[in-house]
Amino acid sequence: YTTNIDDYLTFVCEEDRERIQQAFEDVHTNKIDKIKEEYRVHRPDKSDGSEDWMEVRAFVEQYDEEGKPLVVVGSSLFITERKVAERELIAAKERAEESNRLKSAFLANMSHEIRTPLNAIVGFSNVLTSGEYSGEEQKTFVEVIQTNSDLLLRLIGDILDISRLETDK
Repeated sequence: YTTNIDDYLTFVCEEDRERIQQAFEDVHTNKIDKIKEEYRVHRPDKSDGSEDWMEVRAFVEQYDEEGKPLVVVGSSLFITERKVAERELIAAKERAEESNRLKSAFLANMSHEIRTPLNAIVGFSNVLTSGEYSGEEQKTFVEVIQTNSDLLLRLIGDILDISRLETDK
């Protein structure tokens, strides 16, 4: 059926109206020969004032003798559910990206935290094996190794606890 463009535009949300009106005008003035636009509309059958999304597709089917559009055929389709799904996917993607950034930062931090006591353990173990130090110095080295071994063990335990929490086990 035939629709007057002004009647059609009354349902288009104010923020989108100018863009949609321009698209129809561009078809009318022969700047473009087809339209594919998405926009928000107010539905008169909805009393809560919420907006829905529509997609319009239209093309010039027939031109007059002067080459101007004579007949434009199109359709409008409600796409609100698709838009909701798109927003949910975008939000899920952003959450996943943030989770990945946090995971990377956590792994970098854990890598540093684990290497620090491990370097002390390896370094002082090497010093001990050289045998060039007195009994008192060796006792100090063993204490440093023991302290850092305990720290390393606690760090690994904490990592395993976090892993168990994440997997609900």
